[in-house]
Amino acid sequence: MNFPGFYSSTQSFKPAQIINTMKRTTILSAILGLSLITTLQPLRAADPQQPPDHGKGAHCDRGKGGPGKGGHQHPFQDLNLTDDQKKQVKAIMEEDKPKFEALRKEQIAKIRTILTPEQQKVLDDKQTRHEDKQALKKK
Repeated sequence: MNFPGFYSSTQSFKPAQIINTMKRTTILSAILGLSLITTLQPLRAADPQQPPDHGKGAHCDRGKGGPGKGGHQHPFQDLNLTDDQKKQVKAIMEEDKPKFEALRKEQIAKIRTILTPEQQKVLDDKQTRHEDKQALKKK
């Protein structure tokens, strides 16, 4: 019994037939993959257990805005903390904030020692832009 598009072991293949079969297989695989993606994406969006996708850089736990701005996900987010626990966590984080800022400045100073003058200029420009954004957020 012969089926269209399938070849028996006794048939000989022409190169054009092989290429056409490979093209069909590739196209069908692409269509199937796109169908799965478009079908499953709305299901993922409806799942409340999935963390939100923040676009660029979504692989990390930080979105836009920083703490308290709606985009930052704390590692404690899925613990269902009580309001009192949330206040305590926030107080602890605020208490340690100066330590982290000092450590960051120390790290940047060490990194600057291994950079070329051109790289230092790029780093300075990035830091200036970051500080400008932070100043605008505080207004």
